[in-house]
Amino acid sequence: MRTKGREQGRFVALSGFRKMAGPPGGRYEVLILDGNGKPVSPLCEWYHLRKRPGQSGTRRTYLNFLQPFFAYLLSRGYAWNAAPSQIRSYVKAFLLEDIGCSISPDTALDGYRLTLTGSSPLSQSSLRVLLAAIRDFYAVMAEAGLYAYANPMCSQMLQRWKQERLKSIANAGAPDHAGIRSESMIIPLLSKKMKKSSLTFNKR
Repeated sequence: MRTKGREQGRFVALSGFRKMAGPPGGRYEVLILDGNGKPVSPLCEWYHLRKRPGQSGTRRTYLNFLQPFFAYLLSRGYAWNAAPSQIRSYVKAFLLEDIGCSISPDTALDGYRLTLTGSSPLSQSSLRVLLAAIRDFYAVMAEAGLYAYANPMCSQMLQRWKQERLKSIANAGAPDHAGIRSESMIIPLLSKKMKKSSLTFNKR
């Protein structure tokens, strides 16, 4: 049985990153430093911008899961702000090499189906959080104008499907207080229809 708490902590620690409080009165309340003691600027900026929406605990949890991904990018000289097709290829490689996932195409959902192998340091629920954290990072950075493209972690096909679904609900007269009209337009990376689920990367 996987001791996911211990292994998840080890997975985060293997990034070699560390956190420290930012200087008083400075822009950043938290600084994320790489193994050489240099600030990982994109993560510092994301953490600063990600004060809302959501609770602070979510922000901290996402930061923990983002650190191994950024350590992977830095170790290979990959740019975090590359074009979406490149980012998707980096994420796929990260999932294969560091997370121990088996990946196969899922044409029905315009993405990729993930299966954890015995060598993975993460549980299925932790994998969901990891993917949600990466998607959230790019959503926040794109909204702030710091990532020049659309979120690479959202399938354009599924976005269009959800937009049409929300439009049909609105046309049917759903009241505002039902919470439907304000529903986020960002598609969850792991489809709720698939319990083992699939990545909704565009395959283009």
